[in-house]
Amino acid sequence: MSSSDNGTNPTLRLQGVGKWFGSLQVLDDIDIDVKTQEILTVLGPSGCGKTTLLRIVNGLILCERGEVSFKGELVDGPRPEMAMVFQNFGLFPWKRLDQNIGYALKIQGKEKGE
Repeated sequence: MSSSDNGTNPTLRLQGVGKWFGSLQVLDDIDIDVKTQEILTVLGPSGCGKTTLLRIVNGLILCERGEVSFKGELVDGPRPEMAMVFQNFGLFPWKRLDQNIGYALKIQGKEKGE
């Protein structure tokens, strides 16, 4: 976001987002704008699409319709400046503790010394 923006443009924008799993439509025409320093809460019963929506926002999965942009750039895959904390911890059982902790730093391109 440019300094001349003054917070008027959304930091996160979803426009017409739609997602299907096979023939099941789980998200239909979702439009959301979130500006800097705004807080958005996503509430709903199990299975209504909350996690799917968050995975699309984070670029972990793609939507079939619409688009997601973050700071004016299209989200078309995982982004190093975005993170998602899962309800159930997703540790890699084949990695040591330090390797699990270091994984997030590794995908952000950080060196071991950092």
